[in-house]
Amino acid sequence: MLYLLTLVLLFGSPASAADESEEARARELYTNGRELYEEGQYEAAIMAFERGYQISQLPAFLFNIANAYERLGDLDKAISYLNQYRAFASAEERDSLERRIKALENRRDELANTAVGPTPTPTPTPTPTPGGRRHVAGWTMVGVGGGLAIAGGAVAAITYNQSLSLRDEGTVEARDDYEQLRPINGAAIAAAGVGAGVAVLGGVGIAADFLTVSPTRGGGHVTLRWRF
Repeated sequence: MLYLLTLVLLFGSPASAADESEEARARELYTNGRELYEEGQYEAAIMAFERGYQISQLPAFLFNIANAYERLGDLDKAISYLNQYRAFASAEERDSLERRIKALENRRDELANTAVGPTPTPTPTPTPTPGGRRHVAGWTMVGVGGGLAIAGGAVAAITYNQSLSLRDEGTVEARDDYEQLRPINGAAIAAAGVGAGVAVLGGVGIAADFLTVSPTRGGGHVTLRWRF
């Protein structure tokens, strides 16, 4: 259909060329372009058709150039040359040309959208919850404080029992040993109390979610933050 139309437009019109030499050259370029097109050498065919159009100014060459660009996948140029050809087309051709141009424009837009693709949605980076750090600090305080309270309590109980035995003996040596045990017993009681307090504070921090840990160059510090 393409070449039948081209033959009629190119050679069927009595005013197809300015003189015989130009007409002969236009025929030759048309023949070369058609053969190259059929061989799949579309770029070379375009060169022949463009030269033929320069010589003859026949619109049928524009139609062939548009077909060759379409085969090459250059839809923008195919649309451009079809629009140029439409300016010279008969009234019977215009409807089909408009439909073809519209179809090419749709293909071009679909290919552009496929090449670009949808914009990927960035995956949000999970933000560490402060509660996790607070709970770690709280459990650490419970463990350390609990251990200190148990150890202090055990030492306090042992030294207390020993001091009672020494006090009952009533000897000078026993009294000296008793006096040495008193500060140890006091320190153990104090350690047990501090450990118990730390453990209780850690447990409350876990439950109330008010304990935070702030790192520093020297290590870190615990901050109490009440929330109502």
